[in-house]
Amino acid sequence: MKIKIIDFGTAQQYKVGGKSKMEERYGTPYYIAPDVLNKSYNEKCDIWSLGVILYILLVGYPPFNGSEDKKIIDAVKKGVYTLDEPEWDDVSSEAIDLVKKCLTYDPEKRASASEALEHPWFKKFAKGEKVKKSLASKAFINLKNFRAGQKLKQAALSFIVSQCLNQKETDEMEKIFAAMDKNNDGMLSKEEISEGYEEHFGYPIEDEELDSIFSAIDTDGSGAIDYSEFLIATMNMQQLMSKQHLKQAFKMFDKDNSGTISKEEIKEALGNLEEDIVDVIVSEVDDNGDGEISFEEFERMMNIVVNCKTLPQKSGDAS
Repeated sequence: MKIKIIDFGTAQQYKVGGKSKMEERYGTPYYIAPDVLNKSYNEKCDIWSLGVILYILLVGYPPFNGSEDKKIIDAVKKGVYTLDEPEWDDVSSEAIDLVKKCLTYDPEKRASASEALEHPWFKKFAKGEKVKKSLASKAFINLKNFRAGQKLKQAALSFIVSQCLNQKETDEMEKIFAAMDKNNDGMLSKEEISEGYEEHFGYPIEDEELDSIFSAIDTDGSGAIDYSEFLIATMNMQQLMSKQHLKQAFKMFDKDNSGTISKEEIKEALGNLEEDIVDVIVSEVDDNGDGEISFEEFERMMNIVVNCKTLPQKSGDAS
């Protein structure tokens, strides 16, 4: 099994052992290191993030969690995580030790990249020891399941922008989209976004930032950004997530008007999803454990800040 880590839009060169530390806060709540939150960090912050990825690969959920971004951030700041849940019973002691070394709170005591590579857990695979197929399969399922909950949110957002917004709400964004869509095909390519950015801001966008923005907005992986994706990325989230809009989106899923969204209704709305994926989607939102999603649970899920980069705005523009 080979894993490729992508999206280095905010990466920068840093001289290991340098006197000055980095201070800008960048990162997604699940993966960000506490030293980044404290605005004083070095290359060891990446080891923390890799530790989070390893944790998710091994057991299928993140070490620091919460119902909203603020709670996730608070958990990261505390740095307390568990390794005694039943899911860890099948994980080797070497793997657990590597997780601990990567998720050491004090960056001075945290493993370096070279130290991590020399860890016994990696060494035994370097010797040619085969990874169990069941472990590799579990890792892929864990990765797939961890992002599953976003499918429901993305479908709801797509419904809101296509069915719930009126002309007045979308008029300004429609004009911007049309101005950027040079060939009038109803889609924005990377080149069109790059040109639009330079026209709007007066200077070119960096390739890395363009790639990062594009990959975050192009949620269906089509290779271009359609109007709905553009609206989701650029509209004011409070306006987009109004109570009225959320109720309309909820009704779209709740076909039988029962007041809850069932697993069957999710499968019908999202297409031919595997049973385990639907189970994960529901379990991530179903706070009371009744196997269905109430409006209150749906609303809480939708109001967790969407973790994606949006198109920048000029200073002074409404956010």
